Amino acid sequence: MGDLITGMDPSGGEGKISFDAAHIADVKAWLNSTFDAADREVPEFEYTPRTVSHLHAIATVSQARTQAATIVAGDLRQKASEYRSQGKHVLRLWILFLEKFCIVGVS
Repeated sequence: MGDLITGMDPSGGEGKISFDAAHIADVKAWLNSTFDAADREVPEFEYTPRTVSHLHAIATVSQARTQAATIVAGDLRQKASEYRSQGKHVLRLWILFLEKFCIVGVS
């Protein structure tokens, strides 16, 4: 594949769309990882300037959203851990309170 292929731009106008081997490689890698995750084969299609341009844009957005979701999921796991720890502490305090003021043996 050449470094520059003449074609239509994604907006539908005529012109040259520059897409290089790096964009194609990015698109192929993203498609492979996406379809592998779903245990599917990547469908056959023609790598034209337009398809590569659109797929590269979609891949970029998808990767950004995946990264954001990973950050949020990590934060939620951290918060859950903190809440569990606080819950154990509150339970210990409750048990101490009940043992001291209610004169009840709590196990």
